Amino acid sequence: MSGAGLPYRLRPAKYVDRELFADLVAQIVAQDGRNGWVYASMAGEHLVDIQAIYRRSGIQAFYAFDGEERVVKRQEFNRPLPNIRFGHHKSTELADRLDAIVGDAGAERLIVWLDFTGTGKRKDQLDDLVAVLRKLAPGDICRITLDAGHYFFKDLRDNLVPEGMEDEPAHRKLAAAFREALAPYSNAKTNELDKAKIPNELIECIGRACPMANVRIDGNVRFVPLLLTKYGDESTMVTATLRCEREDAPLKIPISWEWTPDNWSDVLSIKADLLSPRERAAADARIDNPDDVCNELSFVDEDAIRAYVRFHRYQPNFQNVAE
Repeated sequence: MSGAGLPYRLRPAKYVDRELFADLVAQIVAQDGRNGWVYASMAGEHLVDIQAIYRRSGIQAFYAFDGEERVVKRQEFNRPLPNIRFGHHKSTELADRLDAIVGDAGAERLIVWLDFTGTGKRKDQLDDLVAVLRKLAPGDICRITLDAGHYFFKDLRDNLVPEGMEDEPAHRKLAAAFREALAPYSNAKTNELDKAKIPNELIECIGRACPMANVRIDGNVRFVPLLLTKYGDESTMVTATLRCEREDAPLKIPISWEWTPDNWSDVLSIKADLLSPRERAAADARIDNPDDVCNELSFVDEDAIRAYVRFHRYQPNFQNVAE
């Protein structure tokens, strides 16, 4: 399970990851103004990411879609804003609909989130990513989420080991299964792999998908990673946020954005263990001095405290409920 049915506040690492993305969008949108953008995503039944993007960036046009009619009907019922259009279709159809989505919104710039929280074939999901990237214009943004958790590992280990590899060591069998399942996006030279390395390998696959998307009429574009993350609440997930830009006219990264990766191996690991309200209050009072927080909360795992401090402004906050 990916935890897709759980509220965000019961998945604090996913909440932090989503808020990081929303912050990035807000900073990019602020450079050119909020008008002229449309945001398209799978969104889920409660449209939580759309609310976050609207709250942080002020974007005025949204598009939500899903392959299940029941989900789309629930999205329409839960519509938090009047300016959301809905589509009943699968992610494989999204690329062919993007021109219409942008045109119907009267937009010039596009942000797309392919939020693959299920256990479908990762190769097919990367195919969908490539199809979407080929439709982007310079300045457009695409984000993808892939499940890198236990069930993907189990499927590789138990069902996808190539014939003739059955007697090989476990780490070699897993590598062979990954190479075959993710081809042509996998690294043909990966001969050893364990469960802990799967998330980073999936990120590398996304990186190899980007040049494959550059077979386009206008050419001369590249896809620059602005945020690479991995996190785990119910399941380990990986995300990549990419921006399309012309190779001869690179775009400026927002001056206040501090999470740009150095390369495709530079993946931000998000840890967000739940602290009690009293522990949070103690940490908040000394948020500028993590060592003091660790000393006062010596009974709490130090890594959890330092992660809370590091991602402090992206943490779930219940103050608005109290007020």
